[in-house]
Amino acid sequence: MIPATSCDRYSVTLARWLGLNDCGLATIFPYLANFPTGDLGFMG
Repeated sequence: MIPATSCDRYSVTLARWLGLNDCGLATIFPYLANFPTGDLGFMG
């Protein structure tokens, strides 16, 4: 079974909602570059 959504993408969405800027996201979530979008948009 291959997951469709990474836990990193969920975490990035929550981190942005909590106020983390884009500069810190690449440092904290290094695998984020493997996905087309990082923010899933469910906290908007």
